[in-house]
Amino acid sequence: MWKNELNKRFTEIFKNFIKEKYGVLLNIFEEEPPALKYGEVAFSFPLKLSKELKRKPYELAKEIEENLREKFYPHKLVSFPPGYLNIFYERNFYINEGKKFIYEKEPKREKILIEHTNINPNKAAHIGHLRNAILGDVLANLFKYMNYNVEVHNYIDNTGVQVADVVLGLIYLEKKDLNFLEEIEKLDYYTWDLYSKVSKEIEEKKEFLALRNEILKKIEEDIEPEATYAKLLSNKILECHLKTMWRLNITYDLLPKESEILKSELWKETFEILKSKKVILYEKEGQRAGCWVLPLRDKENFSDLQEPEKILVRSNGTVTYTGKDIAYQLWKFGILKERFCFKPFYKYENGKVVWETTMEKGEVVSPPFGKGDIVINVIDVRQAYLQKIVKEALKLLGYEKEANNSIHFSYEMVMLSEKEAQKIGERKKIKISGRKGVGIKADDFIDELIRRAKEEILKRNIDLNENEVEKLSKEIAQGALKVYFLKFGKEKVINFDFEEALNFDGDTGPYLQYALVRINSLIKKLKKEGKEIKVKMPIENMPDDLWEYLMHLENFDYKIEKAIKNLDPSILVHYLIEIAKNFHNFYHNHPFLKEENFEIYNKRLFLLYKFQEKLKKGFEILNIPIPEKM
Repeated sequence: MWKNELNKRFTEIFKNFIKEKYGVLLNIFEEEPPALKYGEVAFSFPLKLSKELKRKPYELAKEIEENLREKFYPHKLVSFPPGYLNIFYERNFYINEGKKFIYEKEPKREKILIEHTNINPNKAAHIGHLRNAILGDVLANLFKYMNYNVEVHNYIDNTGVQVADVVLGLIYLEKKDLNFLEEIEKLDYYTWDLYSKVSKEIEEKKEFLALRNEILKKIEEDIEPEATYAKLLSNKILECHLKTMWRLNITYDLLPKESEILKSELWKETFEILKSKKVILYEKEGQRAGCWVLPLRDKENFSDLQEPEKILVRSNGTVTYTGKDIAYQLWKFGILKERFCFKPFYKYENGKVVWETTMEKGEVVSPPFGKGDIVINVIDVRQAYLQKIVKEALKLLGYEKEANNSIHFSYEMVMLSEKEAQKIGERKKIKISGRKGVGIKADDFIDELIRRAKEEILKRNIDLNENEVEKLSKEIAQGALKVYFLKFGKEKVINFDFEEALNFDGDTGPYLQYALVRINSLIKKLKKEGKEIKVKMPIENMPDDLWEYLMHLENFDYKIEKAIKNLDPSILVHYLIEIAKNFHNFYHNHPFLKEENFEIYNKRLFLLYKFQEKLKKGFEILNIPIPEKM
């Protein structure tokens, strides 16, 4: 905000001077000094510039300082060895001019299309899916905060192998009719067990594998009754998934369905382009005889693989997931023509509508979907190879820019800690495997978190009625889950521990929530006690300790930009935890109610609102609730 704006002004001064004085166009980036004794912002560009000019960096820094010192008034420009230019803000100017500054983020030109969650619509979601959805949701919120046009997709593979397996189970093993799918409660729980049962049958009996392949082909070609079973099954379970994610306030804009990609001939167009540009080959012999493959043996990123040829179309004519994903990626960038329509699929409790792709023209006008400039696919690390193939396919088709803007946001697995695994009767850590029926269902997991949060609340004898306890339990559970899943870098395997996640102290969601609840309660208490709750300007001579807190708080936008640049939401989480710790230290060392000197009180009040402002914004991005009491 104000700090960002000032630093941008300083950057422009440096850029213009370097161009005029030395004839060099240089990218200049601000840095955070290690301590305030080195100023509020640092620039290291003299180190790079010295190499181009073949001069000593510190001498160059001093020369720039002498030339530009007056332009930075009332702030102080100082050179430091080995070649830094640091700026010390004039504190009174910074605080009082900053209060007048109206910050409006300019809308970004780029459209960011983020695809996340993507659960096969054949069974209940598990805890691994929660990590995907939480990461994708916060990633979208980071870009939205910086005023990008963001569109969130949840791709529905409703014609894939997993759906075919459950259709096989329903028709041939369980002998269930369509009414059963309409009437059963918790269909996603029922099919969780059925999917595991079918997988075991397919592993043990070859005839079931052949039957599944036949069903898969019928679903793709819209042949009854399998096609209707697949459609009804996937839609009903998709609703279950949307309800599960709504428990965490996670929503989507569009549900692109694989069935529509096939019906719309989006794949057919992609297939013809791939053939015409000779990107794929038809195998006439060997194990892949009759298949269309993407040959990658000669490509740098694929040369070390045993089978670098990827099948896009099987010998029976069915399209692999990768083939359909290439078509979908081309559509997301607007390369392929719009071939389908959109209609509302589901309305959330807050009134937001999520749309689905359809071949039916409707009367309702939909938002404009697709045509992204940057496409980010949130998919776990096990799918890295397939994501590389999609990216490589775009390159081979000649879409270099789109290939470079195809980003795989990969993340690691979720396991239960050994302690938690033992509690549910397992001897070792459990990897999530829907096919084997091993794992923890997302709704069960959320329920368990709420139950344990309630226990923690009741231990503390908080004066709440039953409804308030229930509400607070859900809020704390949500904060605990999101912060726990987000505080680890996406490349880290998470060993989930309920006690650690629900701890009210340390790097946890409840700790963050407690800080903001405490701030809100303090402001209410100050008002009740008749204390002034409106900051009086101007503020002069902010003391060092309060100034240090303020400068840390003013790094908010810098941390957001860093989180976006590195595609790492944990950067924001750790920063917010630092803010919460700073607030508790600030409040402990600078009491409000007993302070009689108004000038001192006013400065503290100014800072109190800053703490509140930054934590609130952080909570909005993390999409975690703010409890009334804790």
